Amino acid sequence: MRIVVRSQTNRNRARSLFFTIALPAMLSLFVVFGTARSEEGPPHIDLPEASQPHLPHLKRPELHPGDQLIGEDQLMYRKAEALFDKGEWNAAEKDLQGLIETHPQSVFVGKAYLLIGRIAERRAKKESGSGRDARNRLYRRAIRLYWKAHLAPPDGWDQGESFYRMGRLMLVKMHFDPEAKGYLNLGIIEAPEGPYSYESRVLIAEILRREGHLEKARQVIDHVEGRVRLEPNLPATRLLPVLYEKARIALEQNDIPEVGRMLSEALAADGTYPYSHPSLFFLLGRYAERVGHTRRAFSLFRNFVRFDPASPDIPEAGYRLAILAGRMGRSRSMRGRLVELYHDYPDSDWGIRARLEILKERDEKPLEIAVPTPPHQKSILDHRVEELERIDFRNGSQTTKVLAFSLMAPLLAHREQWPVALRKLNRLSIGTDPFSRPGLRLSNLEKSLVYGWILKESGAGHDGAVRKIARDYGYALSPALTDPAPVPFERFEFPKAARVFDRIGRAEQKKGRFFEAGLWFRKALRVASLKDKPEVLGDLFDLSLASRDPLEAYRTGETLLAVLPADPVERPAWLGRMAGLARRMGMSGSEEGYLEERLREFPEDPTSGRSAYRIFTIERERGHFRRARAMALRSRAFLDDSGNPTDRKALGDLLYAWGQMEQEIHHPAAAYRAWSDFVKFAPEDSRAGWAQYQLGKIAETMGRSDDAYQWFRRASLAKGPAPLSDVARQKADAIKLRQEAQNRGL
Repeated sequence: MRIVVRSQTNRNRARSLFFTIALPAMLSLFVVFGTARSEEGPPHIDLPEASQPHLPHLKRPELHPGDQLIGEDQLMYRKAEALFDKGEWNAAEKDLQGLIETHPQSVFVGKAYLLIGRIAERRAKKESGSGRDARNRLYRRAIRLYWKAHLAPPDGWDQGESFYRMGRLMLVKMHFDPEAKGYLNLGIIEAPEGPYSYESRVLIAEILRREGHLEKARQVIDHVEGRVRLEPNLPATRLLPVLYEKARIALEQNDIPEVGRMLSEALAADGTYPYSHPSLFFLLGRYAERVGHTRRAFSLFRNFVRFDPASPDIPEAGYRLAILAGRMGRSRSMRGRLVELYHDYPDSDWGIRARLEILKERDEKPLEIAVPTPPHQKSILDHRVEELERIDFRNGSQTTKVLAFSLMAPLLAHREQWPVALRKLNRLSIGTDPFSRPGLRLSNLEKSLVYGWILKESGAGHDGAVRKIARDYGYALSPALTDPAPVPFERFEFPKAARVFDRIGRAEQKKGRFFEAGLWFRKALRVASLKDKPEVLGDLFDLSLASRDPLEAYRTGETLLAVLPADPVERPAWLGRMAGLARRMGMSGSEEGYLEERLREFPEDPTSGRSAYRIFTIERERGHFRRARAMALRSRAFLDDSGNPTDRKALGDLLYAWGQMEQEIHHPAAAYRAWSDFVKFAPEDSRAGWAQYQLGKIAETMGRSDDAYQWFRRASLAKGPAPLSDVARQKADAIKLRQEAQNRGL
């Protein structure tokens, strides 16, 4: 059964009457209320019983002018709307989905999609700590729902609200300016006089301002201001966004008096408005900073950081807070804020500025910071480069252009646009005196750019590119810094000269041009710092070996070890390489010295056991058997605890050679112990049969016939030469016959 009520002029009374009907638990109250107001209430219409079976197929009964139908779909939407206002989003979304499924042709379907989209948007805002990807998924879902709301019948029911919400979401939350501008323009085209047309035009002006089209943005915002001011009973919520956006545009145009007038009018209309839109604190802080109100600007920027921590302008606000703190004499606060900003936003433009400010205070070298370009929009670096080109390069003097390029060069280098930067520099150098201060600045910037370009081509497959750069810009590859007042970019790049020359030398060596590679390596060695010298000397060492000059390699290695720090990884490796080279050259004394140093200074090195074994071999060859025995004991102590297959093999070789040495110097007991350990450790070794045979002979000499018989017996069964097995078998048989004869008393 449906109830038809005549619409009231007072919307609040109709809404109250509707909620009373929507609650089944208050049905009786509704009846009493309807009876009491029967004189002015709605007439009651009973549908014929014949029409009841066809009720599900009825969309709307015919209404008289002023009548309104309250059906199940409207009840469901009002209930969901009430739940949304209470913050019960799950229940509201469930009811809205039920409305869409059960009443697909209802006029409330579009409103349902719109409300579900708002729920998704609020969920994304609430889950601010879940990560950007998770928030963007919810934002994209909200955009899809807004689009469905736009497509819902009847056409144009939302009067541009769906497009406005999609554009605002793209702009404010996802920072996709072109897409946002497209949606906002569609909303204006659909409803040019709708309630959301003014807000859409304000956002379009904001996009134009961010894109740098200040005049177009000013035209749009002036048009909106003129239309809004013509409205009777002007609401503050309609005018305030226009005033603040106009103030932003005036600030970008450096029209400070206009900024002051707009902000004064806006604050006079509603002084609490910035607290509901914290991004405005940033605008107020910038204006206060420009007019010299340092403490007021500091307070406004601090409120902006506190109330709008997710804004993309937070890095700039942090930078301005640090600079303002320095102006107020708080140097420690300034330094601390700059360090914090750099650590929090190392890849942002303001993080780089903070780092440069820190380096300016401490007179240090700047760090190489790469600023990636975000997708679908221009990065801060892009805007910065365009601003410098537009203002300084076109309208400034030659000195101003050079100063502007000194700011642009590190930005282009950070974007790895080396050819672009060098082309701009070459065009700028035309008409500049090379011996003037701007000319010296350009010369050093060119060197810095070439250095950075060569070092960026660090891959093994980029050797051809490195050789080409060195051939084209060889005149710029000078380590001399002639700029009387170098910028941080120059001070940072010039200490890399040794690495640049070393990189070119390695590229020439890969090509097989050993002579040219040696020239570059020696040039790098002349300008290398103590930190870079080991790397250059190492490349020169490899070049000498490749050119078959071991004596030069040995001299280079000695120099390298003299400057190499006591690194637990690099120095033991180089000591091992020098020991191997000395062994190839027949310099056993030098080899032993390097091995002893590695064993003494770095006993925890994994090659210590093999180093001691090599020293044992050298001392044995010299006839220093006592020292050889000491090194054998030391080597075994290292090798016993190692699970490395190479160390396990070296241990077997050590035990076998140790036994041989003890036998040679007539120490049968020591030889017996060494070979016994060898047979136990490596029973499958091809030398095990010979060791067992020798053990049998030693046991026989010592009068231990039973042990001798066992060793000879094992030697006869071991893998090895057939004559050795036959002899061992004969000796075992002889011992057995002799024992049997003794047992018989013969």
